Amino acid sequence: MLTAVVGLVLVYCISQVYSLRTVPAWDTWFTVARFYSTTVLLGFLAVGAALVVIAMAGTVVEDAGNSWAALYLTSLGAPSAIAALGFISLVGAQFVGRLIGDRLVDRFGQRAVARTGGVVVALGMGTALAFPTVPGTMLGFAAAGLGVATLVPATMRAADELPHLRRGTGLTIVSWLM
Repeated sequence: MLTAVVGLVLVYCISQVYSLRTVPAWDTWFTVARFYSTTVLLGFLAVGAALVVIAMAGTVVEDAGNSWAALYLTSLGAPSAIAALGFISLVGAQFVGRLIGDRLVDRFGQRAVARTGGVVVALGMGTALAFPTVPGTMLGFAAAGLGVATLVPATMRAADELPHLRRGTGLTIVSWLM
């Protein structure tokens, strides 16, 4: 809250610099209004862009499992029937993560769950690459699925709860931009 107040005061101060009497076109109330409207618009755009980036990070992990898990496991010598289990392990762990995710968020908070999930993804994919075995890779993809399980739903909830927007508007915009 303090940051927002300081920011608004700074925007007002900057707008006063442009309200110079030497340039009559700038010496109006409209100059101050344009500064505040630009600040609000850019603030919404920055928050929306951040939410899109976070949601895309979660979907990139899902896409990596969808596109590359079977190919990587095949390159490690796994038969096709076993190679398909790489993606299934990611999606299965993601399902479990979404089942328990609300309880984790309620207990520890969304930020802590998202940060821990990022660490789990990094450890999981790192394990899959550092120990190139079929079981290690499947465990790595499972850890990645568990780590991103709450990321996209949390982003969608945050987009839907953006202030000064009707319900569904932020969610629609972020979903469209993903």
